[in-house]
Amino acid sequence: MLEGLEVLKVASGTLSASSTSSTLLSATMSISRDQFEVLVTRLAREAEARPFRYKTRVFLLAILGYAYVFGILLALLAVIGGVIYLVLSTGRGARLLSDLAIPLALFAWFVGKALWVKLEPPEGRELRKDEAPRLFAAMEDVCKKLRAPRADVVLIDDQYNAAVSQIPRLGVFGWHRNYLVIGLPMMQGMPPDEWHGVLAHEFAHLSRAHARFGNWIYRVRKTWYQLMERLEEERKGGGSWMFKRFFQWYAPYFSAYSFVLARRDEFEADALAASVVGREAVARGFITGGVRSRLLSEEFWPTVEAEVLATPTPPHDVHSRMARALRSGLDHAPVQSWIEAELAVETGSVDTHPSPRDRIAALGVEVRELVGNGGSPSAPLAVTAAEHFLGDMAKEVTVGLDVDWQKHAVGWWQRRHQHERGDADTLAELEQRTTPLDDAELWDLARLTDARRSPDAAEPHLRELLTRIPRHAGAAYTLGYNLLARGDEEGIGLIETAIDIDPEAIPPGCRTIATFLHRQGRTDDAERYERRARDAEAAQAESQHERESVYRTDSFLPHEADDDALQSLKEALATYPRVKAAWLARKALKHSPEHPVFVLGFDTGIDWRRSIRAVGIPIPIGERDPLVDELARSLPMPGEAFVVPLHADNAWLKKKLKKVQGARVL
Repeated sequence: MLEGLEVLKVASGTLSASSTSSTLLSATMSISRDQFEVLVTRLAREAEARPFRYKTRVFLLAILGYAYVFGILLALLAVIGGVIYLVLSTGRGARLLSDLAIPLALFAWFVGKALWVKLEPPEGRELRKDEAPRLFAAMEDVCKKLRAPRADVVLIDDQYNAAVSQIPRLGVFGWHRNYLVIGLPMMQGMPPDEWHGVLAHEFAHLSRAHARFGNWIYRVRKTWYQLMERLEEERKGGGSWMFKRFFQWYAPYFSAYSFVLARRDEFEADALAASVVGREAVARGFITGGVRSRLLSEEFWPTVEAEVLATPTPPHDVHSRMARALRSGLDHAPVQSWIEAELAVETGSVDTHPSPRDRIAALGVEVRELVGNGGSPSAPLAVTAAEHFLGDMAKEVTVGLDVDWQKHAVGWWQRRHQHERGDADTLAELEQRTTPLDDAELWDLARLTDARRSPDAAEPHLRELLTRIPRHAGAAYTLGYNLLARGDEEGIGLIETAIDIDPEAIPPGCRTIATFLHRQGRTDDAERYERRARDAEAAQAESQHERESVYRTDSFLPHEADDDALQSLKEALATYPRVKAAWLARKALKHSPEHPVFVLGFDTGIDWRRSIRAVGIPIPIGERDPLVDELARSLPMPGEAFVVPLHADNAWLKKKLKKVQGARVL
């Protein structure tokens, strides 16, 4: 891929710096998501049938990563040492020191620096032992029972989550510092015993009582994931390229091979947590945690966002309200629906965390017998984990989160308020209109009524619009969604119509249908829709990725720009004396080739600093050449395009563009 600071993308009249994906299974990897899923399925069978062979392969792959990293460094050091030995032992070859040993030493230093990745620790408010003695006592007890290392730092934040993070001080060389990150909302939405199980589960991943091999593989996976993320972010050349290519091949295969072991690691961590707090508490935690999480996403936050219409000022007590909502009793009907949705989730091959249903079954607990807090997950919490483990500190942290949330929400809240007020005025005007509405106005009336009144109030408008325009994607999807929400199967056909018109609707549409089918007990049909959604998401991710930047693996085609557009571009380029030559081509796209992406590469002559850096010597280079920005802003490109300086770092691109017929435009 090209250097992110040097590639500018022009799309729909806007200018933006291109970005790099940090996903391990991105389109630049050597394995697709489908191949990954097939490989995981095969390895799961192998792990059951021949566990020793499977573990041996995982072990060898883990060692391969370290062997490559240290092999590169040792090879460089061996050459340097050999040159020094030759000079010292024979008194000859002094020139080799300056011509070979010193440049290699600089390169070895830069390679080591690339591996000495500095990983930013998690953020949050740090808790001291004297501020939350019960929490620290509980951690001490968990660590003692599980023979796990203690947390060096305890942080609390505003996420509905809990995690133990190991941040290596020396990059891939280790020496970890342990962070416990506590999400206050999760503590406010769970009783003490269930949240205690969550705490125990997190420390179980680091436990010496854990299967040592699985524990080691768990840390190795995280190490390579972290290294890949940093290498994908690295944009300064030097030695990092030697590792990017290897890990782009290695990381997805190691992820697939260790996937089954990582999933077993989750089951084992659950079992170890159960040994601390009991099986029922851990199992209930899956239900309670899922219910309260859905409460936030489906009721609490929509209610908060609805206030944006009434006031231009964001509320000052969002987290205080959240705390009250999380501990309050809930209506039985939505809770039952949320539980069914949580238990309908299938264990897939993307997330190493098994589904709640499978985790509860593995604990030997009957789902239907689970009760919590006086009778059911909808009952109010008598005492929350936050109150029990944090005491008065829970209120202090909540108030602090209130202040922070309001401060960061002011900008987007005011923008939304203005937008929502405009929509409200539009809806009022359309509702009062006495003359017939055209198709666009009817769609505005339907969607705004759906958003601001109710689905039932919007239905007549949606049906009228579909009578006029049977293949109106927005109306078909909205009506289909509303019908499925109330249990009417007519919605499936309407969403299928929307999907057929707009491929972007495939993932959400298929998941909406799958949720409905799960509730109807039609599991096989639901799984087909879920697979379709995953396939569409993978294709969309690949399409987005290939349009994000210019990669070494890209192929290029003749630009096929019309004569007028090409002449305008040539005339504009001729006004820039620094541009000595330029080439224009199209990227060969796998997805949506009917919407082309152009690449304009321009040459300004030799840059000796970049030529030296291109061979791996870390010569510092200043900020991006302002000419790149100027060309991206002013050139009349024939469509979505990248503007790329063809200096020494990008010599490979220049070679490719020069081979494209008719690419030279200056």
